[in-house]
Amino acid sequence: MSNRPRLPEEHFLNVVLGAVDVDVLLITGMKDKASVVALLHLVLDSRLLEVCVKASKDMWRAR
Repeated sequence: MSNRPRLPEEHFLNVVLGAVDVDVLLITGMKDKASVVALLHLVLDSRLLEVCVKASKDMWRAR
């Protein structure tokens, strides 16, 4: 990724722009470095909602 530092932004934009026919798009697995808030400027004409799910260490182990 060092040769493409904007790869998370590119991927996010490709996914959002490629989903023009859907009413709701769920994007999972995003990390803090590439949060929706950080990428909001790329899709100003879309309504975005960021949901952060946190689990305890015990829950992670159980999964």
